[in-house]
Amino acid sequence: MGRVRIVLTVLAVTAVLAGGLAGCGDSKHDERLKKAAGITAFRIRCTQDLWNRTGGHKASWGDNYRDPVKARVIERHGETITLEMTGPHLVDLLNKLHHMDGPGASDPLARRMYEAIAPQIDAVQATPAQGAPVPEVVIDDTVGTAPASPTASSPAGASASPSTSNK
Repeated sequence: MGRVRIVLTVLAVTAVLAGGLAGCGDSKHDERLKKAAGITAFRIRCTQDLWNRTGGHKASWGDNYRDPVKARVIERHGETITLEMTGPHLVDLLNKLHHMDGPGASDPLARRMYEAIAPQIDAVQATPAQGAPVPEVVIDDTVGTAPASPTASSPAGASASPSTSNK
């Protein structure tokens, strides 16, 4: 019985250590934090609700990740906002998201936000070209999709064809 308990304990500890965001081991996360720390400005475009529930809220748990992440709203379009933050605040956001969806927690909103931001940070070069644009992430899964319902000029029951124009 003692061996079984030891094996189960080892498996549980291994699962906790290997847990966290999908495809994001701690060394990869640490690498991203180092890169993010050096970014002058970073933008995220998402819904106000997604921001409020991930980075913009005051959590009721964990002293280190409790406070909202500092970011400036630079643009609003209906329910969509564009935020701008510095590298150190981006580090705060990444840590908060990592904590919200790490071992012992599972938050699909935090995972979605982290997985949208991570590739942009991974692509950042240590010495960006002069005048390089501010890295920006757009979290909007409806961008570029065809309308789901018939248009006003379509006969009832007929579906609209997807637009092929490149506007």
